[in-house]
Amino acid sequence: MRTNPLSNEQIVNPFETRWIRPDAMEYIPSKIRAESKLPALLDKVLNSASSWEIIGPHGVGKTTLAHSLCRIAATRCIPTELIRCGQVPFSEIRRCLQLPGQLTILDEFEQLRWWHRQRLRHLAKRGRVRFILIAHQSQGFPLLTNPQTDLKTLQSIVKRLQANQGFNEVVSLADVESLMAQHGRNFREVLFACYDLFHQRQIKNRQ
Repeated sequence: MRTNPLSNEQIVNPFETRWIRPDAMEYIPSKIRAESKLPALLDKVLNSASSWEIIGPHGVGKTTLAHSLCRIAATRCIPTELIRCGQVPFSEIRRCLQLPGQLTILDEFEQLRWWHRQRLRHLAKRGRVRFILIAHQSQGFPLLTNPQTDLKTLQSIVKRLQANQGFNEVVSLADVESLMAQHGRNFREVLFACYDLFHQRQIKNRQ
């Protein structure tokens, strides 16, 4: 993942990791879908006794959405915990799920061992735990949302990232369309490609 410019001279690149990490960006729902706004999604979770799942392929913004939900929950003084299942012992996951009143989001749910996933399904079915899971394919829970990336939304994000660092459209809307054609709807890969394109053009402009 890109973090630093490639030349000896420091160049601010608005697509550096520090600005495109899931916990650094605000999730923007697709403009072509009738997707609920984030506060409504959070209300849906809080007003239900069910566990929920966020499903989608790589790079469409699932984890970014989860971080945005956590920020909204924090404004309501609701404790939250976003856990990357592949990096945390199952005992710690169980401990977090037992904390009363906490919103727990389990990212990388498919990284758990099969019997751990089964254990959580069993506990959720009996109403002993409640959580939101993030996965690439359905795990048998009610669907909260399935994030998707469309061209207009992605163009808006790329434009905003550049404006936040004081740049005009070094990477243009047409560039974004071309990169999306190359990388499909993998939002993450498009931003990585924007990093490279931005850097190439800034180096060229300084020569």
